[in-house]
Amino acid sequence: MKSRGGVRPNAVTCLIILDACSDVGTVGDGREIHAEIKAGGLDSQLRVNNTLVNMYGKCGSLGDAREVFDSMRERNVVSWTSMLAAYTHQGHGNEALELYRTMELQGMELDDVAFVSVLSALGHAGSVHDCRQCFMTMVRDHEIQTMAEHYNCLIDLFGRAGWLDNAKDLLERMPFEPAYKEWMTYLGSCKLHGDSHRAADAARRCADLRPGVAQPFVMLLSTVGNEDDAEETESKADAL
Repeated sequence: MKSRGGVRPNAVTCLIILDACSDVGTVGDGREIHAEIKAGGLDSQLRVNNTLVNMYGKCGSLGDAREVFDSMRERNVVSWTSMLAAYTHQGHGNEALELYRTMELQGMELDDVAFVSVLSALGHAGSVHDCRQCFMTMVRDHEIQTMAEHYNCLIDLFGRAGWLDNAKDLLERMPFEPAYKEWMTYLGSCKLHGDSHRAADAARRCADLRPGVAQPFVMLLSTVGNEDDAEETESKADAL
């Protein structure tokens, strides 16, 4: 397009290219497109700015993402969620938590997708109390229908904190059958804390849901701490 005279990219073109940069993580190309957006006067459009925040966040350039976010004259829930997701995906839980509290002070109405980012951020920050309180607020005050992703955030949080019994209890009390992803999250926590007995049970559940997939088996074997565990673990892993 650029090599042809008279063909100029519009906002839709830039959105598509920015999404492509997000997918492949090419922040250099993203910055080049950002410069063209500014030159073309497209940086006043809400959707374009939201996509820029998302692109920079996925590429790991949090400074650029925050600069775009702070410069926005208009923001919606997508803007806040994109910035939250950027912090969360890069492991900056404390910054995400601070942003969430700012959202609360400004009376932002969060949707189900935004709450996934918030719960994930609180989990990465290790804030057990705040995460549980946020979940209750989501259900009670915002009347949002819970999704598997919300529960997965809590399972991950309990697991990181070493509350493996609580994580298992939540798995069994979910209002729907836990899927492969939830059991893998629990298995990862068992591996983190070296609990080969619980890991063997979790790996078996994963194998029941996705027969022939090797990842649970690999995680299970890496959880084993000694030869006594190894014999028991290997026998329980046969189902994989």
